[in-house]
Amino acid sequence: MAILITGGSGFIGSALARTLLEKNYKIILFDIAPPKTEWKGIYFIKGDISNWAEVMNVIKEKKIKYIFHLAAMLSAQCEANPWAAFQVNVLGTYNVLEASRLFNIKKVIFTSSMGVYGKVPTGVVDDETIQRPQILYGVTKVFGELIGLYYHRRFGIDFRGVRFPQLVGPGVKSEGYGQYLPKMIEASLKGVSFEAPPADALPPGHPPMAGGMGAGGMGQGMMGGAMQGGDLVKAGTGPHPEWSVPASWVAVDHSSFLVAKFRVTGEGGTQADINVSSSAGTGGGLLANVNRWRGQLSLGAIDQAALDKLITTLDLPTGKATVVDFSGEDAEHGTKTRCVGIMVPVVGSTWFYKLACAEAVVAREKEALLNFVRSVKY
Repeated sequence: MAILITGGSGFIGSALARTLLEKNYKIILFDIAPPKTEWKGIYFIKGDISNWAEVMNVIKEKKIKYIFHLAAMLSAQCEANPWAAFQVNVLGTYNVLEASRLFNIKKVIFTSSMGVYGKVPTGVVDDETIQRPQILYGVTKVFGELIGLYYHRRFGIDFRGVRFPQLVGPGVKSEGYGQYLPKMIEASLKGVSFEAPPADALPPGHPPMAGGMGAGGMGQGMMGGAMQGGDLVKAGTGPHPEWSVPASWVAVDHSSFLVAKFRVTGEGGTQADINVSSSAGTGGGLLANVNRWRGQLSLGAIDQAALDKLITTLDLPTGKATVVDFSGEDAEHGTKTRCVGIMVPVVGSTWFYKLACAEAVVAREKEALLNFVRSVKY
């Protein structure tokens, strides 16, 4: 009997796969990156949970009977890129359930979280406790629970949800709210001190949130009102990989949804910005991102065949990056603009580098951009 584990290369998925293997099931891991360790009897299929065709194909071709749906972006990742989080956590869950309906999957197990609650008015949590999550991760998990119940009532799918309060064990690395417990244990084993973060602290690399997270974490301090501003990161203060910045580039303040932003000045005072960002998984895919950039230059969307003719590759220590280079008219200012975009797949994520400005400046800075990307140590 074949069992599919989405997000199977992660901490929970890998442990679950080994447990199920002992019961002589055929295990299929579906993830954007392979597991760190290979086991006989556990098969890996590379795929994106937000891609409907890939989800449908693996379920159909492998004759899946049961699904453990673990694939998701975690709390800090969701806040850093809510658009990608919607694709993975919301659309991905829908894809699993709809494919289950079409191919008569007997049972779907869904991993949820204590993040579905937000602020709990009392110390007791039961099935009647109201769910008011204040961070996107919790919102997406509430969606997963409710659409799963709908598919059970409407189509008879045996849907079960498990709300994890905390993950502890060797290999827990993803940053998230409350993820200090594994670090405390690890520090103890190493014989070093560890100070737990205050209740209103954010995970490393998390974009700032006005008002903080409040006592108890998990967004509980924001129940009284809406979030406000506060999403500007001072130049050079945010976490980033080791890299070599060209001498002519100046780091500038940037949106919290960017990793970094640089500015270069050309002849006549013309300025160009270099934006650096990252996203979990494929970040929506190569074609979607290129068409988004084309739209910013008043260019129409292209299909995969046209994209294949447009792209070139850049060899990096981590593999091959994809480079696009096209010109158009800036949709906001109406000026002639050339854009160079580079997408670098790294295990579990995609990094984006974009330079857009007047032709003369881009022509001068393109090689510097390529060398900058070559210098990055993830």
